[in-house]
Amino acid sequence: MSESQVSPFVLKATLGGLVHDLGKPWSQVPGRPPDATRFDCETPKEHRGRLQECPSCKRYGSAHAPLGASLLQHAMGTRFSYLQELALAHHGTAEVVKRTGDVLRYVIFGDRLSAGERDERYDRDVAEPRPALLNPFAVDRQRVVTPAPLTDAGALLKQPGRNLGHLLGSLVEWQKEALRQAAEFAGGDERWLVDHLLGAVESSASLVPSAFRRDVADIALASHLQFAGAFAGALAAGGVSPDIDLKTFDGPIATLVLGDLSGIQAFLHRVASKRAARSLRARSFYLGTLSLVLSRVLAERLGVTSAHVLSSVGGNFLVLGPPGCEERVEAVATEIDAALAETHGAALSVSVACMSLRPGDTGDFSRALAELRRRLRDVKARRAERTAARLGLFEPRGDGGPLKACRSCGGDASDGIVEDDDRVCRFCWSLEELGRRLPEASYLILEDSDGEEGQGPEWQRVARRLGVTLKLEDHPPQPPVAGAVYALSADDVKRVKCARLLPSGRYVPVDKKEVLDFQDLAGRAKGRPLLAVLKADVDDLGRTFATHFQRNGRSVQSPSRVATFMRFLALFFEGRVNDLAEREFPNLYVVFAGGDDLAVVGPWDDVLTFAERIRTEFRQWTGENPNFHFSAGIAFGDATRPVIAALQEAEALLGVAKNRPGKDAVAVFQVALPWDQFVEMLRWYEELAALIGRAGEAEGVARSLLQRLKRLDALTEPRGGKVVYGPELWRAYYSLKRFAQRHEQAHGHIRKMYDHALDTYGGVKLAMAARLAEFATTSGKGGNAT
Repeated sequence: MSESQVSPFVLKATLGGLVHDLGKPWSQVPGRPPDATRFDCETPKEHRGRLQECPSCKRYGSAHAPLGASLLQHAMGTRFSYLQELALAHHGTAEVVKRTGDVLRYVIFGDRLSAGERDERYDRDVAEPRPALLNPFAVDRQRVVTPAPLTDAGALLKQPGRNLGHLLGSLVEWQKEALRQAAEFAGGDERWLVDHLLGAVESSASLVPSAFRRDVADIALASHLQFAGAFAGALAAGGVSPDIDLKTFDGPIATLVLGDLSGIQAFLHRVASKRAARSLRARSFYLGTLSLVLSRVLAERLGVTSAHVLSSVGGNFLVLGPPGCEERVEAVATEIDAALAETHGAALSVSVACMSLRPGDTGDFSRALAELRRRLRDVKARRAERTAARLGLFEPRGDGGPLKACRSCGGDASDGIVEDDDRVCRFCWSLEELGRRLPEASYLILEDSDGEEGQGPEWQRVARRLGVTLKLEDHPPQPPVAGAVYALSADDVKRVKCARLLPSGRYVPVDKKEVLDFQDLAGRAKGRPLLAVLKADVDDLGRTFATHFQRNGRSVQSPSRVATFMRFLALFFEGRVNDLAEREFPNLYVVFAGGDDLAVVGPWDDVLTFAERIRTEFRQWTGENPNFHFSAGIAFGDATRPVIAALQEAEALLGVAKNRPGKDAVAVFQVALPWDQFVEMLRWYEELAALIGRAGEAEGVARSLLQRLKRLDALTEPRGGKVVYGPELWRAYYSLKRFAQRHEQAHGHIRKMYDHALDTYGGVKLAMAARLAEFATTSGKGGNAT
């Protein structure tokens, strides 16, 4: 990657798309300076009111165009001054467009393709919608997002009130500083300006709409700008004529490339229990960084920029390449696979699928994505045999003899590191070092290398092989930076406003700067020292997504609308979940959170509380839309149990929850409960634990109550939650009645349980609550709790 394969013309078109609508937030700020819209005014004495009333400025079509140019001039000065002209002229008359040149025409194409469709929900009944972004998940039009920098992690959870103009004014000041830093960090290099400008756009324009009039305001300006830049650059890179008419042109305008890093689950779970906490989170970070590197390498090899990496989440990445680049995609994928094989053998590999994109596809972008996912499934199904043959997986290796197993992954560590009579392979050792390093790191920097392996940690070996150097920094880097700067938390973006946010979940429970092992975490549980593993993901996301954007039987899914939706979904799992864990659940270990799923390990009682909390937060995040929900599986066990076994059991329990009709469920102790029933079960557990904890006092009860309640588990039909009537039920009730008679002081509590057992899921909830109360009121060795 050391020599850029992106032409200066493509860079200019991409950058023009990234900045063309930057003036929109400023256009909604009351009391802005009167000179702001007089950027290129030839009749300033007559320019006193609206732009359309000025004889010379009306040629620019809309006030946000000169406002954007003024913003760029204020922030960047004379550096990259052509961007000011592109922002100024993108809504201009035919004469203005012709004067500005072909780059502007590609920017205009990118603007139109990014929008892709019209959603007329509010055209008739709202003349001037509030200048705030509608929650992209909500159906209630009053659910709007507070205009703020991206650093406000709770923006979707609170309403902005009436003072929107003041909020937008503060945001514009942030925007000016972010753009100033972008130019400073880029120096004079357009290639690196792309990344720094992307960071400025993401941090300042992710929580404001791209339209304030007519079009519904549920498309984030940042998403619209990135797609406009990507389409403009792809058209320029593909040599598509700037004279085409998008209304009649039916040729390819870009190539959509979907990539998938295969083997993630096995790689993530391939950790022995001993010292697993040191490297498990580092493995997740490594996979996310690797996916980012691969997608950027692919984009540059295709002759486009990092702005053309439309997403990189959970091992999947989406790249918008120039039209007709399918053969190059295959060649780059082969190069990437070879680099992966040198370090990981067949454990990790990349699969890619391509499709040509035409103008008509941008009106229903999710349909194009669905077709691309289908093609990728076919590619992955065919490639296993070819991979095995290419790597010689079934050929004998070496001279045989005993191997010295790595304490972490179980692989060969003959030439590894010896520590405390243990042996660890060099790659896993580097991940353990990364695990120690992550909690203190604030920034990840990607720069070019010469493509040689060179020196450095083993976890960076694949990146170096592909021409990328990775650096972790504790403090803000000093400009200029000939590379991309990623902030690992929202707080770090505040210090470098042009850094791109890469929520890493870097926090792990530590003691004296050493990562706590899982046995230590289990010791922090209430009562019995047990761990719980939570795995969760969103239910029926593809189907819900498709129906969410249907209006009067017509799909309204432009590229930027789809991107806004997916970006906010990822922000919940990558950002909000990790932020919540770090701030309020210090004993939790977030193994993975990204895309639409997560895995968490921690003391059993903390995991249960966390599960309830994130479900509540997700409902708020999605604007209380009942169509968006997720399911979860929670497994319990001793800390010495292999991590892979615990994760696999939680995954199996997630499958139990997913088998429940309608889903929106959580599976515990092999039974799937609807979430509201799970929450009620937790209240029963708390009441039982309090009663048992007061044993010997006036209102305390003996632990034998728990054994009686646990028998109710078998008296409830598991799928529907109905009571199974018969002799066993009467015997269980008789036992409870006798117990209540012997504990008159707690008779009211027990009677309430007696009555509740006849409710839907009543018996199974009481049985689960009893098992949890047993955990909470028992000390000593754990054991298998399932």
